[in-house]
Amino acid sequence: MPFKQLKPFFEWKSPGVSWHIPFLAAVSVGIPLVAGLWSHQPRLGMLAATGAMVILYLPRTPMPVSAKIRRLMACSCGFAICYAIGAGSAFHPAVSALVLGLITVLATTVCRTNKIPPPGSFFFILIATIACCSSFEPRMIPLRAGLVALGGMTSCLVALVYCLLARETRPMEEAGKKDTRLAAILVESSVIGFSVTLSLIVARLLKLDNPYWVPISAAAILQGGTFRAVWHRQVHRIVGTAIGMVLSWFLFPAVPEPVTMAAVIVVLVFVAEYLVPRHYGVAVIFITPMTVAFVEFSAGVVPVHGLLMARLLDIVIGSVIGAAGGWVLHHPQWCLSVEQRIMRLRWFAGNGEKRSPLDRR
Repeated sequence: MPFKQLKPFFEWKSPGVSWHIPFLAAVSVGIPLVAGLWSHQPRLGMLAATGAMVILYLPRTPMPVSAKIRRLMACSCGFAICYAIGAGSAFHPAVSALVLGLITVLATTVCRTNKIPPPGSFFFILIATIACCSSFEPRMIPLRAGLVALGGMTSCLVALVYCLLARETRPMEEAGKKDTRLAAILVESSVIGFSVTLSLIVARLLKLDNPYWVPISAAAILQGGTFRAVWHRQVHRIVGTAIGMVLSWFLFPAVPEPVTMAAVIVVLVFVAEYLVPRHYGVAVIFITPMTVAFVEFSAGVVPVHGLLMARLLDIVIGSVIGAAGGWVLHHPQWCLSVEQRIMRLRWFAGNGEKRSPLDRR
């Protein structure tokens, strides 16, 4: 029995996912990074590269090219809107925490309703979190939100070229199928939103230097489909982050040259995205230095040595809160009782089946 419980921690999956999407992600991220270096604005290039991660939302099922590009463009606009709203709330910690929770609920509801597969709402939450924790500069919000959108549009162009070159031989599937169980989705979204909001509040109360890592970690943990998956992600994220910070120590012994940093980020993006569907724990080892480079160096932070213990503490706090939210989320009786109360409202009458929001298809 103990061996069966430990086996998933070391299991290497074979999802059948090719190297195409990781390669497209590396190219999409690399273009704004190179543009930022060429214009002597590496920090702005980093921000645009964050928006370029929308390439991960490219549908992998056989669909018309127009439907795939529409999906990416919608997600790209969503990235920019999340950043703009989050940055606009950064003038007060309490307001930013509340706004982050609302964005989380809305993004999760939209992604669940439209059956958007992983990473789902995660990157919407990540971008909103970074914006909520940034310095409040109203004049810069349109520029920065525009850069996030520009990075997303770059990914759309890369995806369009790829889709036109790659010949789809499988039969096309219908696009636009939605999950109509709105009450169940709202229960799940609300729990995730509350967990993310609580994470940011706790980080603020503890006066952590980089509070955004706590809600980001909680959101990442809550992407698990079952409570056991949440628990596995918690362990994977804590252990993987510890090893990843040691890797960061060797990769970034000092603030690297911009060209070197861009090259390292592109390689890390490819490796991390290739590993995520295969083994989350191993992927986190490479995700950690990638996120350190994206977030920390874009703000002009000095060597990573001082970040080791601080970042690990942030991850542990966020993972614990995320696991607590997962524990609540994956108790079907409680979720069903709340869902049934919501469905008694006239607006929800007759909408959806009486099933747990955890019964994901």
